[in-house]
Amino acid sequence: MLILFDLLTSAARVEPIDFRKQNSFPKLAALLHALTGHVCASWLAELKDYKTRGLYDCYTAGEKNQLVATLTNLAETFRCAGFANIATAADKKMRELEARGRSLQ
Repeated sequence: MLILFDLLTSAARVEPIDFRKQNSFPKLAALLHALTGHVCASWLAELKDYKTRGLYDCYTAGEKNQLVATLTNLAETFRCAGFANIATAADKKMRELEARGRSLQ
């Protein structure tokens, strides 16, 4: 869901999530709960994890591969559903990960 919001920011002029603003986390967690059904507490923990690291940070080749797989699935799903701008944003993030993550292989 967090990656989806990031892609929407790139493709559709949606405000980005500011992980530095912890006071907004409870309301954001409530929104994510409404969208996914996952409990707010787990979303709060996830949001706090990204306070000190980037959404696309990866430290191993396995983490990078998982991110690429997630982005590939999102890109293809959005592309098939007719949302080309979001699919293009996902493709761009994959290229950035590939370029940045060559040293992890």
